[in-house]
Amino acid sequence: MGRVIQMKKSVLTLVVSAFFVLAGGYAFAGGYTFTDLGTLGGNYSFPNAINNSGQVVGYSSTGTADHAFLYSNGKMQDFGPLGGTYSAAWDINDSGQVVGQAYTAGDAARHAFLYSNGRMQDLSNIVNGWTLGYASGINDNGQIVGYGINPSGQKHAYLLTPTPIPAAAWLFVSGLVGMGVFRKRSLKA
Repeated sequence: MGRVIQMKKSVLTLVVSAFFVLAGGYAFAGGYTFTDLGTLGGNYSFPNAINNSGQVVGYSSTGTADHAFLYSNGKMQDFGPLGGTYSAAWDINDSGQVVGQAYTAGDAARHAFLYSNGRMQDLSNIVNGWTLGYASGINDNGQIVGYGINPSGQKHAYLLTPTPIPAAAWLFVSGLVGMGVFRKRSLKA
């Protein structure tokens, strides 16, 4: 009886392993599936972070330069640089926002970036007097950490925290709009 159970387990393991290999992954005894993320056309790629949705960010060779990538739904997306030739993604949060660094036009400078809603934004453009050269992390609240060069020329760590529009402002604007609609209806009557 013990040999029959052992043989059934071996056959089941063989069938499950064959399924994963045919599906494009490789089954490991520990329950993992291996996936080759590929490249952006070059001969190497390096992942740096993964979020809870399984999206992966890093950088890959294009054959001529390294570019930041997002691997999601089985495809590697090239972010490109901020006008220069190089970029790398270092972190991703659960909303799919990505941070990293990229060269500007003519490879003149390295700036931190935020990739969100299909758009790469140069973070140095939102902070007066600082050059944000590196963004190394982003949390689920959208807070970004990295380092930059302050107005005195010193490298310092920074924390960027999104500033939402206060609820009171939304309430005030909503009240004004509501009053305008009510006034228009009153005038028509």
